Amino acid sequence: MSSNETAFSGIPASRLRLGALALIAAGLLIAPQGPLTFDVPTAPDQNLAFATGANSTAYRVAMTLTGIGIAFMVLGVFALYVRLAATAQERLAFVGLVMTVGLVVLFLPIMGFALYVVPAVGSLVDQGRPEMIDVMDQTFTEPSLPIAFLGGILWQVGGIVLGIAMWRSGVFWKLSGLLLIVSAVVGIPAFLDQKVLQLIGSFLTLLALVVVGIDLWRSTSKPRGSAAH
Repeated sequence: MSSNETAFSGIPASRLRLGALALIAAGLLIAPQGPLTFDVPTAPDQNLAFATGANSTAYRVAMTLTGIGIAFMVLGVFALYVRLAATAQERLAFVGLVMTVGLVVLFLPIMGFALYVVPAVGSLVDQGRPEMIDVMDQTFTEPSLPIAFLGGILWQVGGIVLGIAMWRSGVFWKLSGLLLIVSAVVGIPAFLDQKVLQLIGSFLTLLALVVVGIDLWRSTSKPRGSAAH
């Protein structure tokens, strides 16, 4: 069977290569968020600065690209799981898949809030309606909000698990798994409004997803279960 005909868990290699491209695209789309939003505080105790800073083209572009990038990342993670499922690390990869995708879904309401609500409030404040900050103040006190915030923090753990599975799989470069682990570890404090780490995390996310995507593409030419050299 040629490399173009190789199937992994019944999925043609060509489908996994689309997933590899999705991971590369995700890295390129998510990376601008750090530099483009560096001057915008996102902590709940700085809602006025958050809203007015978000009322900018740069912020809107960064958050829009991030949302699209997350969609590409999810598609790529499914492809990564399928490739890992053809190795002895299937169980660990499945845990990583569930944690990454499931917790990203819990996180998406925060993305919508940051992308649409915050800039809209900032625009109204700039029009002389400072009382609109009350919308953000109230949102941050909603009792179910911690669920979405936990999703934003803990989905990174899924990346750590997937990185470990890649490291142990024998079909991926160990560097790929290591980069995924490091970018996920940095992503946890970066999510908590640590601006320097957000900048570093953007670079690491770009590097990790591009390298993992290239490695996933490369790995589809290997017979099932073959070891990387």
